[in-house]
Amino acid sequence: MAGFREAMDVCQLRDLGFRGQWWTWERGVTVATRVQERLDRYLATSSWIRFYPCAYVEHLLKKQSDHTPILLRLEQQNKRKKKKKGFKFEIAWMLDAYCEATIRSAWEEEARADIMMKLMTVGKKLMTWSREKFDDIGTKIEEKEQALRAAHQLPISQSSCDICVRLEKELQELNEKQEAHWLMRSRVAEIRDGDQNTSYFHHKASHRKAKNTIHGLFDSNNFWQTDEL
Repeated sequence: MAGFREAMDVCQLRDLGFRGQWWTWERGVTVATRVQERLDRYLATSSWIRFYPCAYVEHLLKKQSDHTPILLRLEQQNKRKKKKKGFKFEIAWMLDAYCEATIRSAWEEEARADIMMKLMTVGKKLMTWSREKFDDIGTKIEEKEQALRAAHQLPISQSSCDICVRLEKELQELNEKQEAHWLMRSRVAEIRDGDQNTSYFHHKASHRKAKNTIHGLFDSNNFWQTDEL
């Protein structure tokens, strides 16, 4: 470590700090075996920091690994408003045990109706069910992540270890459902079941959307406008 600190001084590098839990590596699920250390960090020169004054480092939550990802953001993140979606059958719904039951119930509800009425009823029931239990999966993931971050702040005890293990398992299940959702939307032929690269699927789907997105227009005075009218 002495040599590393000397190299930092010679190169005039500064630790960018972090947001989130203090450690980036963790092992063990019991009080006796749990070890936490900050092994990974971002370093930068003073000139780089002046060039990116809003930059910050975020310690993300670990997923099936001893190491937690660390993410460098160059600016503050702004959340976009979500638009209302039309009906589309999502493959991720099939990971839920109640999907088939919802379809059967809706189909039998219109036993004497024609095929079109049956399909419309099934679609309405699935949309209602998905809003209540599935379509808000992003919100559920955020809530589980917040709960897990709070659990990380608890003193190390067998109770806190058990809470972290339970929350990590529940978060993994939600991430698997989210992966299936982006798998279908991405329209990528070369994917395999079980691939954890959700960000890749998200990128492919978002890239298609970006092609048809209008970010702004020139007004009658030839000024670029991005605000909604």
